[in-house]
Amino acid sequence: MKYIISLLDELNMPWEVSTIDDDYFSPEYNGQIYFHNLIVKGDSSKYFTAHYDVRNIESQNANDNSASIICLIALKALNPEINLGFLDSEEVPYMGDGGSKWYRQLLRSHLNDYKGKTNREVDYILNLELVGLGGKNIVISDYHNDLSETIKKNFNPLVKRLPPNDAWSFKGRFDSVCMSTYPIISGEPNFEHFRKAHTLEDNLKSIRLDDMHEFVSEILLPLTRVEMVRAVYS
Repeated sequence: MKYIISLLDELNMPWEVSTIDDDYFSPEYNGQIYFHNLIVKGDSSKYFTAHYDVRNIESQNANDNSASIICLIALKALNPEINLGFLDSEEVPYMGDGGSKWYRQLLRSHLNDYKGKTNREVDYILNLELVGLGGKNIVISDYHNDLSETIKKNFNPLVKRLPPNDAWSFKGRFDSVCMSTYPIISGEPNFEHFRKAHTLEDNLKSIRLDDMHEFVSEILLPLTRVEMVRAVYS
């Protein structure tokens, strides 16, 4: 988190830290473990998230999930109005999705007249995982909501059941999906990079800056500007 803060400071992007001890969700830890979400606010109702915590400290964790963090900082530089949430505690062994649950609570506490249904003060929450390889070849989680329909209409994604991720905490309360990228190898979508997560193979050689640039410029930035599909699954 300190390194991410240094990048934000270098780019003059104001940030704040939201801290909670794990006793809020798991009393058995007796408040001895603390999690820290890093929040970068904007003026829009569009939210983008990615977890920054790691499971294997021996790995460079380049694709899971540093690439997502860097892409979101790049997106914020191009569109300052978006909101970013860099989330802690997505990985085990402690909580798993603790940061996203806390961010969900934070958003709900600041919404006006929250009724327990999808709230239009948050257009959507797009969660990124493993986006360091594949460019504009995107895959989204198989959730049925306005955000997924908007992405399908504009960007022709694959739709698959993805591994557990922070979008699950937001789903049902906000329009949210998880998005990843994949390369084409021998004419077919390839997801071998998913297997490398949490291993020493998830290193800087396993991601491509050109692919990340393409992903930001041809997927993320246009998504912030397209009209949302509404009331498809009301």
